[in-house]
Amino acid sequence: MELTWTVDCYAQFPEDKLNYIVDKMRKKWNENAARNMILQIVCGFEDDVYYNWGETQTDEVLIEVLKRIGGVQLSMFDELGV
Repeated sequence: MELTWTVDCYAQFPEDKLNYIVDKMRKKWNENAARNMILQIVCGFEDDVYYNWGETQTDEVLIEVLKRIGGVQLSMFDELGV
């Protein structure tokens, strides 16, 4: 017997919490600490989001943190697909 389903899930990561992580990481970058802070915030999310949260979502938040502290080079060529 095989059961298959997909679940669409949406979460709004709190802007104030994101800014807090950015401020901490500007002072001293530590990827593990940033990941732990993200996951601590996720623990407070509704169960449907919490149980569907994974490394991919954590990575997306981490990339946003890096962008905001200037750790990721943004390129107009990436956006254009060049």
